This record gives sequence, C-alpha cells and structure tokens, in this order.
Amino acid sequence: MLGQNQLPQFIDILIMDKYTTKICKHHGETKFILEGRGYYRCTKCRMDAVSRKRKKLKKDLVEYKGGKCERCGYSKCVSALDFHHKDPSQKDFALSRNGHTRSWKLLKEEADKCELVCSNCHREIHEELNGFKDKRQNIITRKYKIITKESAPSRIKEKKKYNNCKTCGIETYNKKYCSDKCSKLAKRRVDRPSKEQLIEILKNNNWTKTAKMFGVSDVAIRKWARQYGINTNRKELRNLGRVV
Repeated sequence: MLGQNQLPQFIDILIMDKYTTKICKHHGETKFILEGRGYYRCTKCRMDAVSRKRKKLKKDLVEYKGGKCERCGYSKCVSALDFHHKDPSQKDFALSRNGHTRSWKLLKEEADKCELVCSNCHREIHEELNGFKDKRQNIITRKYKIITKESAPSRIKEKKKYNNCKTCGIETYNKKYCSDKCSKLAKRRVDRPSKEQLIEILKNNNWTKTAKMFGVSDVAIRKWARQYGINTNRKELRNLGRVV
C-alpha cells in the first residue's frame, strides 16, 4: 500500500512519457528513458553501463579461472578467451549471454563447470566433437575422385534468328508476332472499319443496327468508337445528326 505522501508522486510517474529528448553531458542531445525509480536516464549512458559491467564480469571470471588458456597458455586478450562447458548436460546458462544478470556465486559455480580456452583452441575442441579429427589429432584429409576425362566443350551460343511478324511483317526475334498489339490484331474475328467509315455508318444507324452489320454486340461498337476517339455521348451524337 502506498502512503498519503507517496500517492501524488506515483500518479506523476504514470502521467510522464516513457521517452523524451534531453541534453546528456557525455553524449549531447539524445533520447532519455523513464526508469522505474521515477527519473529519466540517457539511453546511451545506460547501454555503456551494461557494456562496462559485462566486461568487468568477464575479466573477473577469467582471473578466477587462472587468467590464461588451459591448453596453450594464451593470455594476451581477455576478449579472445572463452568458457567451454566440459559436460553440456550440466550447463545451466551461457556465461556470455545471461551471465551479467546472475549473482557472483552462481557465476563461479557455472565457471567451475567450464574450461577456460582461447578462441583457437575452442574451435579445435568443437572440431574434435564434430568428428573432423582422428585419434592422432590430425585433420582427416578428404579423398576426391580425380576425373581424367576432358571436360565437355562449352555450349556455343546460337545466333538469334529473325522471323517476320504475321501481322505487320516486321522482322522480330519472336516466333509469330512482334508485339502484343499485333497479336491482338491477329486474334480479331471481325475486320474493323476505319475511323471515317465508322463515323459515316453511325450517322445513319444506331448502335444496335451497326452491331448487326458487323455481327458483334453494341458494346463492341461503342468500344471501337472510344478507341478511335469518337465521342459516344448521346446528346452530342444527336447534334451531329446521328441517330442513337
């Protein structure tokens, strides 16, 4: 339960935005985040603090395990030293991932299950575990078939042949038509009249009569007119002397 003095402060925290922009003395103008203790903190300073804590814990654990690789004695760089679990079944957590969130007691208990090795030796350990090394610690040389036959000659690219378009007669690489336009023209079942011919027919006939003349629907005749740019408005067509 909150006391009477703590209640207004708790309400102010709920109203405050989670993120805001302020001036940090280390990083300048940057994003600040509202922490659970009720004040804003620079996000970059927060990340730097976590990074420093992880490096310090890694250094302390390396010193606890002797400060050098247990196989080759390497000790120049702390970042190049790894913790290898001797028995994976006893592994509770990874020191490199979740170690910064555990107590020092748990970290030491987990480090006792590990062997401190350098990155190079760590890779060799996993090579042995994966079965790529024999008992004499020598890398197994893989045997490959030696092909004595001459390799097949490379395919000679055939020269592209030109074909004549079945609609317009232009030379093209395609088999039948040079373009989609020519393909659609070839698929037409009815020969369309020219623009001038269609205008003359529409002056004396309506859409339905014109459609019967060509054996198509009146919708098709209107479509032809739109494609030719002929106005299909009823009033304007009447004014031009056409009956529709």
